[in-house]
Amino acid sequence: MKKIIIWGFLLLNLLFVILPLFKPYISGTADGLGHRFRLVSFYNSLKEGNIRPRWAKEAALGYGAPTFLFNYPLPYYLGSLFLFLGFSVDQAGQILSALSLFLSGLFMFLLGRKLFGNWGGIVAAILYTYTPYHLQMTYLYDAWGEELAFVFPPLILYLLKVKKNALLLTICWFLFILSHNVSVLMFTPVLLLLGFVIGPNDPPAGGQPRLGLLGLNAFLLAVVLSAFFWLPALVLQNEMKYPMFLMTEGAIRGSFFKSFSFQTETAFRVIRDGITHYLDFTVGLPILLIGLIACLPARQGLIRLIRNSRKSFDHWSASWRIGLLVLLSFSLYLTNYLSSWLWSIPPFTYILYPFRFLFVTSFAGALLGGVIAKRSKTFAVVIIILTLIQGKPYLNPYTDIFPFPNTYFYQKQTVTAAPGTKKNMLIAEFLPKLADMDFLVKSKGETVNQEKVKINYSGAERLSFDVKNEKEDELTINRFYFPNWKVYVDGRQAKINMDNVGRILVRLQPGTHSLKLIFAVSKIEQIANLISLGAVIFLFLKRFLWK
Repeated sequence: MKKIIIWGFLLLNLLFVILPLFKPYISGTADGLGHRFRLVSFYNSLKEGNIRPRWAKEAALGYGAPTFLFNYPLPYYLGSLFLFLGFSVDQAGQILSALSLFLSGLFMFLLGRKLFGNWGGIVAAILYTYTPYHLQMTYLYDAWGEELAFVFPPLILYLLKVKKNALLLTICWFLFILSHNVSVLMFTPVLLLLGFVIGPNDPPAGGQPRLGLLGLNAFLLAVVLSAFFWLPALVLQNEMKYPMFLMTEGAIRGSFFKSFSFQTETAFRVIRDGITHYLDFTVGLPILLIGLIACLPARQGLIRLIRNSRKSFDHWSASWRIGLLVLLSFSLYLTNYLSSWLWSIPPFTYILYPFRFLFVTSFAGALLGGVIAKRSKTFAVVIIILTLIQGKPYLNPYTDIFPFPNTYFYQKQTVTAAPGTKKNMLIAEFLPKLADMDFLVKSKGETVNQEKVKINYSGAERLSFDVKNEKEDELTINRFYFPNWKVYVDGRQAKINMDNVGRILVRLQPGTHSLKLIFAVSKIEQIANLISLGAVIFLFLKRFLWK
């Protein structure tokens, strides 16, 4: 009966947090419209037989962009599965968000219960699921990558603590890397360090490696396994506008810091007003309260903990609690302007937005809440009530209603904003570096029409057509140039030029010609694919053949 009550309470709260997602209309969130356009483009490419979609054909008014060569693919693979099952574009996004929220809460509960008991697990799960930053990324920003990334930190630590299975851990790290590469940059040192803290009270048995080393090995294997994704993105990034985007956004980074006073004021105001907006960044009062309690020289306080760690607590418990408090404090510090001196140093330059560390703060605060709840059921009840009060306004935020049907996302993607909104279309940073953004803004989708052109096939990564030229001339192909593109004229590879806005130009002799445009696999992609294939073979041999 006790288990039924605990699981029932958890599932009720998880159900309560995901049901508001399923609105009968499309919410005009900050990034959601752009992600839905990307999803359709990704799905169309999959249907054409591209197992690893790279070029987004519908992006940038149909001129295309190498979006998926650089952007995290896991949310789009999952979204494509929901489209394949018959759901609409908006429903696919809703299911993806709901699944991410549900699984993140479930895995945090399993981890918290294993570490701190039932009360600790419940508190950790509700804190993690209802923390304002988590709900803000889901309900206001529709940040698919970050939403999905919330699932993996507790899952990885849970598998490390309970299963101790290298293959499962490797797969989870691999999926984490594909879910949101920026979150992986933030969490990798956190998870590796916690891996060494989480299990010293569980001595290795049967020649099994210590948990910290097991987690490190799994991470390194996952990095090699995912080389097909991150290695080309890293090497080819200078062929796109993303480095310029980093510089532009980095120049205004000061506006992205969220001070402790700002977060506290925002937390109170959100509760008072009962509604949230796009800039309401805060880790929330419950986690701020947990951090203060952990620092007080009381029974659960840090000073008492350090002084009496040998008498009152075992070494593992003391290390765990101190580590979480340090992690919470440092991640909060990174959201403050005082940390600005760090943000010109890699990997912070790639993380870009300081407020993203509220993700780490939420994770650390949730586990620290579980630590303290283990000692006091009264505290656990108070924290749960306060967390639900703090999170409720984020479930019904102020967003636009997108006034178009799902079929809107099957057309060429707009550039700056969807009609009637000011929402980001997620275009600029993934354009080829020579693409002219001003041209896109002014063109309104007009393309060059070439007389006497017969299209035989038009796909995401392949285009074939016949053309008849009366004289020697240059043919404009309505695709933005990227080094992967190869053009074959009558079966022979031809030289590619560019016009003044970044489109592909091919010089043709008089007569009728057959042309093929192919988005080829670059040398670095070939190398990366071989590295990933080698990792798959290694894992197979290790799992099934080597003893």
